[in-house]
Amino acid sequence: MMRSYNSSTGVWENYWWQAANLMSALADFSALDLSYAPIYESTYASTYSNASSTFGYHGFLDDYYDDEGWWGLAWVNVYDLTQNSDYLNLAISIFNDMQG
Repeated sequence: MMRSYNSSTGVWENYWWQAANLMSALADFSALDLSYAPIYESTYASTYSNASSTFGYHGFLDDYYDDEGWWGLAWVNVYDLTQNSDYLNLAISIFNDMQG
């Protein structure tokens, strides 16, 4: 799976919402075996920094609530693993947009 990840774009291949599911899978896998957690921290960070702007979206928000929902869930999974409040705040922002 990581062979198709591009750290400069922050996504796998050219996938948008699917990248959120892949990132959730990494976080879930890392939670099962914490020795993997540090390996993927750079993946979470580059996705956080680059993915949204790669597709021209701000804050992982687009015109589709299902896409936003996948990203919100992904960032909650990553927060649960890393305890990085930036990821939780992003998830909150996404869910606030969906609620609105």
